[in-house]
Amino acid sequence: TFWAWEGVARLRGSASFRRACMSRCAAARSFVLVSRSLGEEASSALSLDYERWRWALGAVQTRQNSLGGALALVPLWDMCNH
Repeated sequence: TFWAWEGVARLRGSASFRRACMSRCAAARSFVLVSRSLGEEASSALSLDYERWRWALGAVQTRQNSLGGALALVPLWDMCNH
């Protein structure tokens, strides 16, 4: 989700390439869905653009934890290894 397409291209031939491409496509699909749902005016008011969407999506995806079979964000949990 975070990597530019140039970085993803470097994975070509590896097992991670397909997963990285699928992640980027899923991010694009979810951005379109959310921005259409919000409408142009709300998207503009929130300064919602694809780069910010990718950053936010990546931040959530890298901080989600499985707790009792459900995914959750746990404040400060990711700071425990510092």
